[in-house]
Amino acid sequence: MRNLCLPLLILFAACKDDAPADDSGVPAEVDADGDGFPSAEDCDDDNAAVNPSATELCDGLDNDCDGGLDTDATDALTWYTDADNDTFGDLNSSLLACEAPTGAVANSADCDDNNSGVYPEAAELCDGLDNDCDADIDEDAIDKPTWYADADGDGFGDANVSLLACELPSGYTEDDTDCDDTDARITATCFPSFSGVTGSAWETLATPTEYLYSLQTYHITGAQHLFNMYDATGQRYDVSAGTWTTLSAAAPYSSAWTSMAPVGDELYMVRNNNVYQYTPSTDTWTTVTAISGDDDLNMTESDQFGVVYGHTASGQLVEYDTVTGALTYTTTGYGSQYETRLGYDPISRAIYFGAFDQPNLYKFDLSTKTVTEMAPHPEGELNDVFCSDRSGHIFAAGGFDGSTMYQYTVAKDTWAPIADLPTNHGFNGSCTVSGDGWLYVGTGSNGMFYRLELY
Repeated sequence: MRNLCLPLLILFAACKDDAPADDSGVPAEVDADGDGFPSAEDCDDDNAAVNPSATELCDGLDNDCDGGLDTDATDALTWYTDADNDTFGDLNSSLLACEAPTGAVANSADCDDNNSGVYPEAAELCDGLDNDCDADIDEDAIDKPTWYADADGDGFGDANVSLLACELPSGYTEDDTDCDDTDARITATCFPSFSGVTGSAWETLATPTEYLYSLQTYHITGAQHLFNMYDATGQRYDVSAGTWTTLSAAAPYSSAWTSMAPVGDELYMVRNNNVYQYTPSTDTWTTVTAISGDDDLNMTESDQFGVVYGHTASGQLVEYDTVTGALTYTTTGYGSQYETRLGYDPISRAIYFGAFDQPNLYKFDLSTKTVTEMAPHPEGELNDVFCSDRSGHIFAAGGFDGSTMYQYTVAKDTWAPIADLPTNHGFNGSCTVSGDGWLYVGTGSNGMFYRLELY
């Protein structure tokens, strides 16, 4: 028996010798990771960074053995509330956490966390907000409207002078339709510039059922219709469709050469001791006012200021201001012109006139109210076919008969031939210039209708 027990006693003694013990012989507690905390107190005795006195860190461990992972970690990051979900946080609302909490972000750059449209680098808008958080409001806004200079203060702006601004700047307007921003009286009736170069071939157009004695004296750019009067019967020509339509309303005055002149959307006629107005939109006539001086079978002209002009048998040029209603009479000193031809030139600010079958051309200066005799017609007599391009040139057919046409250049006081008409112009025709770049000629009793391109 002694021999069997001896090995067991030796083994038992060996096990007792391996256990740590203090001086009293009592075994010490195990501290496997050497962090000063025995395994009974250490929540992870295999990691020296984990013990009850350790600093809690953002490492996914319960460093201080308080039962929570990463709670109150000393290296926790600051996160900022992002209430409007624009990925930018509120500097005044923050919290510490190892990872981003729901509804929080790492930056504090949002200057308004209640508006998702306000954050750094947001598009600046005209909304009274600092959209991009740069401390400026509405600067460089991407939706700034365009404003147009209104130098003459008429409420109409110059399309060629503009700026961008969130609010209306002084001296500007949202309108861009002023064709002359130097004069408040002129908004829509400006005239294009023609060089004096004309086409070389006339186009033949549809002829009306009435004689083309009285085409309107000017056709405003873009206007759909061109009007002609024969006695009290009127017709309109659709410049796009190339067709004629007879007007329902008869003119209040029946005579030859009852040409009309445009003022905006209206047409005016100075004849028979009256000023008449025709409204195309309603096909109606109105007698506007009476004038003195008797009838001269004259043409009617107009300018860009809303003034219409006629000539009386007593040798007066009459001006009627459609805006103010004022009538002005000027005695020219040259008496009755009979079938007076009239053409307006805005460059020289003058009415050019003369009598049918007479060679003389006169200039009536509208500023000084003086009359000057100009170069006579090359064929010795002005024709009924007479009109101005309102760009420094006047067109007139040759003498009593034939197919010749001439252009008078105001600046040079000279006449020069242009392309002959395809047929005889006769002596009861008329012409008009369109701002769209055409010279239209009606050959009166010949019944033909042509146009020539202007450049």
